[in-house]
Amino acid sequence: MRINAVSIIFFCSILPNGDDKAIISQQRNGKPLMQPIKNVTTPKPEDIIIDVRHPDDAEKSPLIWTNNQIISVPFFNISQCFKDLDKQQSYLLFCDKGIMSRLHADTLSKQGFEKVGVFTPN
Repeated sequence: MRINAVSIIFFCSILPNGDDKAIISQQRNGKPLMQPIKNVTTPKPEDIIIDVRHPDDAEKSPLIWTNNQIISVPFFNISQCFKDLDKQQSYLLFCDKGIMSRLHADTLSKQGFEKVGVFTPN
């Protein structure tokens, strides 16, 4: 069975509560397609939140979280910013539905970032 990025995005969007266990169990060459990524509802003070939403969406509904630094990097630009990020820093990615943030958190994890999660505020 071949799974591409489009089917992964669709599959994530229909799973209740952002459950990605079914996707993680899918493997290619003995490796999971996606790394297990934790959901975080209450960030630690040292966590940096990366808002990956489109700038129009971020402007309409700004993410306001006073205890953490928030940087806005639209999902279509984030791969260009990987080289500027500290791999020892803790990052939480945020988007409205959690799909883009989960995909980019997985990419960061695969590139050696060990402290990566998805921010899902209550």
